[in-house]
Amino acid sequence: NAVGDLNVKGGKFEAGTADIFTEDRYSTAAKVSGGEFSAEVPAAYITDGLTSASLTSADDTTYYIGTAKDVAETLVKTAVSGDTVAIQQGDADLSGAANGITVENKGSGNVTVNGSSLENGASAVTHKHDAQAVAAKEPTATEDGNIAYWYCEDCGKYFSDETLTTEI
Repeated sequence: NAVGDLNVKGGKFEAGTADIFTEDRYSTAAKVSGGEFSAEVPAAYITDGLTSASLTSADDTTYYIGTAKDVAETLVKTAVSGDTVAIQQGDADLSGAANGITVENKGSGNVTVNGSSLENGASAVTHKHDAQAVAAKEPTATEDGNIAYWYCEDCGKYFSDETLTTEI
């Protein structure tokens, strides 16, 4: 019952955070700088400059706190098609995220999803292009020609470059 500093630096916590982080017990002396939680940690208790995010699957929701890099790596490795990732605060670069994941930017941080910026309050469903190269072909008297291009059958988009950044 004594009030003092509480520092959570990592680990997996399955208890309700309301039992730990209550205004009357710790005020803002409690600081979380990393970990995996079964319930959301209030923003007032998260160390400044860190990222907090949630991953919701069909079964449950898990909350992550840590550096932008650590949280993003965990989410990219863990999230699968049909899951929802929500970035509550901080930055996250979700490069390499699997197809079919809904990503929400609920904070004011810089959130990037497979190379595209996601503004505050916005959401998007991830898609990684699986493009096939099509060689350039000179026209003949009986057939049309074409430039070299890349085509993603999944989304039906055409690109003029191998990095799939210039849509045509």
